[in-house]
Amino acid sequence: MPNEEEIIDIFKDQVPVLSYSELIKQENIFRYPRIIGGILQGGEAIIGSENNVLRFKGDIGLWMGNATFALAPFRVTMAGTITAATITGGSFQTAASGARVTVNAADNYIRIYDSAGNQRIAVGASLDATDRLMDISSETTSAIRIVRFFAQHLTDTNIVLQTINKGCQIGIQIYQENIDSYRTTNSTPMLDFFQLGTGSAIRFVNNNPDSDGKVFDITQNKIVTTEPIFKIAQNAIISTNFRKILNETVTGCTIWISNGTTPNGNLSGQAGDICLNGDGGNIYRCSVTGTTWVAM
Repeated sequence: MPNEEEIIDIFKDQVPVLSYSELIKQENIFRYPRIIGGILQGGEAIIGSENNVLRFKGDIGLWMGNATFALAPFRVTMAGTITAATITGGSFQTAASGARVTVNAADNYIRIYDSAGNQRIAVGASLDATDRLMDISSETTSAIRIVRFFAQHLTDTNIVLQTINKGCQIGIQIYQENIDSYRTTNSTPMLDFFQLGTGSAIRFVNNNPDSDGKVFDITQNKIVTTEPIFKIAQNAIISTNFRKILNETVTGCTIWISNGTTPNGNLSGQAGDICLNGDGGNIYRCSVTGTTWVAM
């Protein structure tokens, strides 16, 4: 082993003698490292060789796994940007409080908080010891869309939201929280479909080849109610004084609603069509395709 004097002699061209004024210059800190009080200042640290290396350079950052910073699988810039192939274990948070994203390895949760520190989105294997895998909430005063699905595909093959069930699970369940103030003050729809195109706003299809289950099932559980089980509003008239409420696509038969006008001679229908609320509140049947209607 060479002694200190021999090492200096071997690398004498790399151990310059600097005056104090030169030593403290900013540009010389990285060119000529120095040890002060047991601390190495300046220079470049290299541990290992080739791509099996850990390196640090003051004007670049810290990196390992490749001799070149930009190709290293793990690297940290001097601005604090971390790039890594895989980070395992521990917890992660973007801030200590307020708006932040946290990952907790202990309970396998991903949580997103708003600026007030309220949890707004949580994803976990067994969220809060319940059967939910995801929980999304908003402030009670917020007039925002909690979830928005936005698809821009121009053909009818695009699916915005799809649920697939294996077994007896409910595909989608929507319900209002059972709190008195919500039950008595909230008059807005729980499910609203807004269609701008020519297709159906909503369609129910039973494709089960092994079951004759109902395609559509509505149940009113309230014992006494003044509200109808099923309510339809057709704002635009299809034909003068008449609204088309229901159409069966296989036979083409339609149920019409009149404003009190007789459909006979006034409404063009298909044989088998029904018109409600005709003159005198009568129900009419279209006996021959055209404008011939007979009171029932």
